[in-house]
Amino acid sequence: MLDEIQHLTGEEAEVISGRLVEHVGDLLIFEVLVDNTDGDKVLARQVRLWQMLHMAREEGQMQLAPYFLALDEEGNVQSLLPCCIPMGAPAKVFFSCAGILKALAYQKDVWEYDALVHALHDKVKTEVMQRISRGKDDVDTQMMAELFALLRVVVNCHSPAVWNYPRFEEIKKKLEGN
Repeated sequence: MLDEIQHLTGEEAEVISGRLVEHVGDLLIFEVLVDNTDGDKVLARQVRLWQMLHMAREEGQMQLAPYFLALDEEGNVQSLLPCCIPMGAPAKVFFSCAGILKALAYQKDVWEYDALVHALHDKVKTEVMQRISRGKDDVDTQMMAELFALLRVVVNCHSPAVWNYPRFEEIKKKLEGN
């Protein structure tokens, strides 16, 4: 493969080499660092952050990734990008993501906004359906169902005014207080 790269023009070889280095770096981090973070809290946090940013890059959402970084209850950096929210996360995490999307809705130059709203809508829908199918009917699930209904309206009406629904702010403030 290296011989084939050498036969390409300088610019083509440079582009391909850059992509190969990027992928080899990703593989090394996954294979070496992820498996060897035992006991090293700083390294584990760095690898976790790298994984979130890698996921955001894979989803094409790196430009807005800094807006979605937050600290969790344990002081760890977490990404509230829809692609980085794990299934089973509490409603508070999903509402925090929605709160960031609400702020971004009024910015005209955020071209990824619609894609992010759709991604959060789909993730919340899946989460709500899984919880309901397992017979969960707790307060967290009810809040998730309300967020799903709000996101459904946001997706269908394409107006940032929907984010001003009073119940959204009421639930968000209640969750932030907990």
